[in-house]
Amino acid sequence: SGSVLEGGVARSNIHFCATSVYATEESALSPELGLKGFIDITVSATTKDMNHSENKITNYIGSQGVHRATANNETPLDSLMGLELKTGHNQNPQNVHMAQLSLYTLMLRA
Repeated sequence: SGSVLEGGVARSNIHFCATSVYATEESALSPELGLKGFIDITVSATTKDMNHSENKITNYIGSQGVHRATANNETPLDSLMGLELKTGHNQNPQNVHMAQLSLYTLMLRA
């Protein structure tokens, strides 16, 4: 099962399936990036690019610096991902929330 996350104009759609909860209210600290925070939920997830027409080269940040990886779109990618729960206000994604998740993703990969 899982859900399709719409990529918008610049990105392709992604199939997302959370396979297990890794932690809740996890303290995240990244001295390399100079960041700290609390991730509401950290999940082990499988993602797959829904655009099967080509292989893509992506950059990611790891403990040894920036790496390049060629991802075959037919192969799902397993990784840890942060989820943020936002309640009590407009439930539409806001830029500040997307920036927060992006930073948490960098912290989990560092």
